[in-house]
Amino acid sequence: MTWITRCPVCAVTYRVVPDQLKVAQGWLRCGQCQEVFDSKGLVVDWPLESHKTEPIAEPEVPADRLDIDDFLKQEDKSALQTPVSAFEEALSTFKPLPLMPTTTAAAPEVFGVPLGALIAHDQVPEDQAPALPPSAPPWWPKVLVLSLVLMLALQWMVAGRYLLVAAEPALAQPLQIFCRLMGCEMEPPPVRNGVVIESSSMTPQEGGLLLLWSVRNVTTQALEMPALELTWLDAQDKSLVRRVLRPTEQAAPSALAAGQIWSGQLQLLPAEGLQPLGYRLVSFYP
Repeated sequence: MTWITRCPVCAVTYRVVPDQLKVAQGWLRCGQCQEVFDSKGLVVDWPLESHKTEPIAEPEVPADRLDIDDFLKQEDKSALQTPVSAFEEALSTFKPLPLMPTTTAAAPEVFGVPLGALIAHDQVPEDQAPALPPSAPPWWPKVLVLSLVLMLALQWMVAGRYLLVAAEPALAQPLQIFCRLMGCEMEPPPVRNGVVIESSSMTPQEGGLLLLWSVRNVTTQALEMPALELTWLDAQDKSLVRRVLRPTEQAAPSALAAGQIWSGQLQLLPAEGLQPLGYRLVSFYP
């Protein structure tokens, strides 16, 4: 028995055999338009038995004497769908569809210029991308560093205030004001060679020796009273005895004002058998 069917796309009719439809579960591919379609509802019996030897699924030109629309059933849309596995098995019996030639659509243009050219022009390589403006560095590290430097400078000024005055006597008064603000004491500084011995003498008196001397502050600021070193000498100017006289032993003030002269005296009793013939007196800061 031979059946006929028609492609629902290009309306070409074909003769098919039941075995082919059974294997493909009703799925066929049109030899004219290459459309794969389900032949259920599109197959009718072909009365001529002599056409069984005809090629399977070959396209045939429709004849005027055959009005296929009169006895073909329309496709039943409500029919149950073929299982997916059966559909894939049926498709495997057909040749793959040839790729249809496609035409490339013309690229859109913007004011007569291809859009692709504009996009390519706007795309800038990463190595040529404009650099972002550098962000402003935070301000607090600078403030912290300046604060630390200022604190170290103030601490150094407090600890080395006497050295500053010794190097630059004009800084004495500003440093005194600074010390009052910082809660420290600024005593008159010791300045080397700032207090000199103006005169001195040593004379015998009442079984001993009387030492007289005067010192003067030659600077323009108040200075600490220095200590005195007294050395007794023999006839060959060799040292016999050396003694240090601190300001408390001299009954002297702790400081001398700028240009001030102070005189002192001290009664000395040499040891028994010691007869000094000379002396040497110098001022110094211990």
